[in-house]
Amino acid sequence: MERRDNVAVRTLASLVSGRRLSNSEVLGAAPLAKAVLVKTQNATYVLERVVGCGCFGLVLAGTWQEKHQPVALKRVLQDRRVRSRELAVLQQVKHPCIVHLLDSFYSQAPHSTDVYLNVVTERMPCTLHDAAAAFVRRHELFPTVLTKLFVFQLCRALAYLHALGICHRDIKPRNMLCDVTTGEFRLCDFGSAKVLRADEPNIAYICSRYYRAPELLLGCRQYTTAIDIWAAACVLAELYLGHPLFAGANTATQLRTIARMLGTPSSAEVAAMGRGCEAAAEAAAEATMAGCTRTPWSRVFRVSPEPVALALLDSLLVYTPDRRPSAVQLLAHPWFATLQSRAFKLPSGAQAPPHLLQYTDVELEQARKAGIEDKLIGRRAAAEAEAEAAAIAAPKAVTKRVQRCVQM
Repeated sequence: MERRDNVAVRTLASLVSGRRLSNSEVLGAAPLAKAVLVKTQNATYVLERVVGCGCFGLVLAGTWQEKHQPVALKRVLQDRRVRSRELAVLQQVKHPCIVHLLDSFYSQAPHSTDVYLNVVTERMPCTLHDAAAAFVRRHELFPTVLTKLFVFQLCRALAYLHALGICHRDIKPRNMLCDVTTGEFRLCDFGSAKVLRADEPNIAYICSRYYRAPELLLGCRQYTTAIDIWAAACVLAELYLGHPLFAGANTATQLRTIARMLGTPSSAEVAAMGRGCEAAAEAAAEATMAGCTRTPWSRVFRVSPEPVALALLDSLLVYTPDRRPSAVQLLAHPWFATLQSRAFKLPSGAQAPPHLLQYTDVELEQARKAGIEDKLIGRRAAAEAEAEAAAIAAPKAVTKRVQRCVQM
């Protein structure tokens, strides 16, 4: 926490040089005492509030002055000799469920040699974490329709990323932007994202602990995009629960918490999770996961999700990484079938976002390889046909009402 606060103060001070910062300004509890103007060759940004801070730097909310467009500016202390992996990913991807990059530039702090990378993206009302917390504070369950809608869009984003070989490696509600009124969703924060290669080991200490796949907790460095699928399952369960499903205080207790929920893994499952570090994984599993039996979902959820949602969780929360379904396979899961209906409405009364079933070529290619392209196209066609039928029926209904009025 001390390191995070020091980086946050240092990064914010680079914007408001010469003025003492209050704790409320740094932590985002209050707007900046004075809005900060950041000018580049192409734009002027008016920054008003800190909306996120960490060991990376800061995220500030503001406005693109010339376009009157809400933006988020992420300012990260940077070594200009090293290309930002996050910026490279954002420049490469283009998907309706992934945050859109608007601008990027480097800046130098006054009276300092520090160089900062500034990444400007679209801004949305809140994170999924904040949206879910608002319902918890009101002692309400997060609406199932929003859970289904946001998790589906998360799966779309992951299907697209994984097709490009990119693993996000930090899936959690704080890294998801949403609008509960319109149903819009964006996956964000690609600071940990990486293209995974079979012949290249990766760091195992990645992803926030509550969402960290068991193979990572066991020290595996030869993991796959299946770690994102595990994390997505944790997010799904959390939206139903109102709190994290697995909340260990450290690596050992996190593994123990998982085992108490899913049962002790078999030796074959431990070997699958510990690929490349089998002996160490076996020792860690024996020390932390032995002697546990599976906990039934009926003892986990206060209000049990529908059976098809529990079946989805069962398919995702499995120890063997290769047994977890891919993100594109999840798009055809029966739990998401109701999203195709025109009758599907948000709690606000609005319909689902228009891009919801408008798959990219990358997604459709992956669906074809998985043998589910017909299912995805069929759902989209059915939704479009239903919308068209409703559009044709609407004028007829108005005409009939007018005729009845005339007859009266």
